[in-house]
Amino acid sequence: MLNWGREVTIRRHQKSTIKDVAERAKVSATTVSMFASGRENVCSPDTAERIREAITHLRYTPNSLSRSLRTRSTQTIGISISRPQRANDARYSYVDRLWAGIDTATDEAGYLQLCYPASMRYGTSLDPFLDGRIDGLLFATSLNDYRVREIADTGMPIVLVGRGLEIPEGCGAVYADEQDTMNLGLTHLWELGHRRIAHIAGPCVDIQATAPFGGIRSAIALQRRAAFVDWMTAHGAFDPALVAATARWERDESRDAVRSIVEQWLSTADPPTAIFSANDAHALTAIETIQSHGLDVPHDISVLGVDNQIQAMLAQPALTTIAVPAEAIGERSVRILLMMISGASPNECHEIIPVTELIVRGTTAAAKPVPQPVFASV
Repeated sequence: MLNWGREVTIRRHQKSTIKDVAERAKVSATTVSMFASGRENVCSPDTAERIREAITHLRYTPNSLSRSLRTRSTQTIGISISRPQRANDARYSYVDRLWAGIDTATDEAGYLQLCYPASMRYGTSLDPFLDGRIDGLLFATSLNDYRVREIADTGMPIVLVGRGLEIPEGCGAVYADEQDTMNLGLTHLWELGHRRIAHIAGPCVDIQATAPFGGIRSAIALQRRAAFVDWMTAHGAFDPALVAATARWERDESRDAVRSIVEQWLSTADPPTAIFSANDAHALTAIETIQSHGLDVPHDISVLGVDNQIQAMLAQPALTTIAVPAEAIGERSVRILLMMISGASPNECHEIIPVTELIVRGTTAAAKPVPQPVFASV
């Protein structure tokens, strides 16, 4: 801390106590406590006026933690979800939109938010979530996080945000309908004439055995991959060689893996005419790789992403993508959690949010006609 050679005095807020109010009003602390809790008939009108004057003068407010012991409610929800970066236009960031929904719902309900730092979100201890400061918990994590089940076993209301697989008993859940996601994208590509459609999935396997919770296997990645396989199989066009997964969602961490996947497909005798990536980050790297081989997007290969991030809109060409209803997921997660706090059964607190918005931009186009063999006339 800079002090330019002077001694610095650190200022700390000193909250007035019941004892301070009692001394100013010349009554007992017990009388102040009962009066502040709403039992104003414990004293005469003159004494009540003195207590009100002391409370106003000292700006006294009852201790929220003490009050929570009486009411068994802190009016606070815990949120173990990554904070938004706010580096670009927030309307096009999944995490920003998710938090916008959370903020809307907590504001309307009059609840406080307790946001946990990364050390607690990705830690191993249950203690931060069970220390009595919250009434319920919003939790976003990998499938490997054993804490989810243990927190639910304590009776703490908990809602898993964005997770639709392996939901432990006692947990609520709110997540996007990934069947919708795949149906929107694949129908779009199919109607453009594409049949050789490849899929780059997100983290679908455990590859970090020494990491907390054994890795970062993602319910979203698994659901999108399964929905892709089901759709393509139902349409008689599934080729297992055209499905591959990465270990990470983030663009920098997954760039080498995505390049390797796309280059392998391009080297085959029958490469895909379209690539449907599980998120925008993978799609943008796929486009870079295709272009580096002298091919055109979308005229040689179409590319489709998911998430509608700001980078998708700003890319050249701008990326065709599917907008995940992140704000609705955030808002409904809070409302489902409040239902659980009010006593609703966790089995009644699972909600699937429809995915309805396909944003067609510049990376998808009609498939090239397949050359027909020319036979010499006899």
